[in-house]
Amino acid sequence: MRSDNRRPGKLARTACAVAAAVGLAVSPAAAVPALASAGTEDCLFVRPFFGPPTSQVNVAGCGFWPFEGIEIYLGTSLRARSFTNGRGEFFTTLSIPGDESLGARNLTAVGLKSHRFARTTFLVANHP
Repeated sequence: MRSDNRRPGKLARTACAVAAAVGLAVSPAAAVPALASAGTEDCLFVRPFFGPPTSQVNVAGCGFWPFEGIEIYLGTSLRARSFTNGRGEFFTTLSIPGDESLGARNLTAVGLKSHRFARTTFLVANHP
């Protein structure tokens, strides 16, 4: 069995730098998207990782085509649109609907031209 000791690629370093620049915390759980298309380094970061209905959520992504439209879904509902920069990265803010029921939801970003996607989880939960 081969051990893969390669250093992270330039895109992965750029994604972490973008996340840090926009104030997103990078934790091991958030740094690894649940899905990555075709073995690329697509990524999706969300901050905060949980919140009540009506909360604001920052979303950043990478690995998409340059200057393409992005749609962000919470579960199966379209909640935000954005555009990538020349490096295929985007940042946007979305609101969790006031009538959203409590529980874990998939947060998915889809490139409109490339059809690439990245997915992570957001927990709709009341604060303690």
